[in-house]
Amino acid sequence: MPKRLGSTQKKILIILLGATSMAFTYSPFRQYKIMGEIVRELKKVKKENLKRSLNSLCDAGLVIKKVDKNGEIIFSLTKKGLNSIQKECIDEIVIKKSKKWDGKWRVVVFDIPENLRSARDSIRNYLNKIGFIKLQNSVFVYPLDCFDILSKIVEVYNVQDFIHFIVADSIDKEDKFKDYFKGIIA
Repeated sequence: MPKRLGSTQKKILIILLGATSMAFTYSPFRQYKIMGEIVRELKKVKKENLKRSLNSLCDAGLVIKKVDKNGEIIFSLTKKGLNSIQKECIDEIVIKKSKKWDGKWRVVVFDIPENLRSARDSIRNYLNKIGFIKLQNSVFVYPLDCFDILSKIVEVYNVQDFIHFIVADSIDKEDKFKDYFKGIIA
């Protein structure tokens, strides 16, 4: 598998993911919207890169190529491909800011083993990126409700057994945290 996906490879996986999601959407409006997004992404793909990128994705096991009974070629996203595109898109996930802070602190504690170091580093980098403050190497604090999103990210990396989410009413040195998050909490 390639270390990082190229831009054309990423677009192809997103397109295949979109096509898959259309199959599970019953709303015609939602299907129309997804189709529009697929068409926009397809227009961004340079034709000369398409064949090479598809072959690379197939070789990496991220996409499978099948020929149907009519001789048409069909590309499908594999489970490995789905996992790969989810990891690639994690950086684009943002936590929605609430209008009023509920006064609770969200604490993330993890002890992810060394053999899963890349997952541990990715989660730590994501927590830093979205604005968590680090208490220790594997303990982070944030004021907004974010555990639903974080649970999905933890699931992508398959490290659910090594991470815990805590909601706390108070924390020592709270003024330091309130000052750090003053742009987020009201």
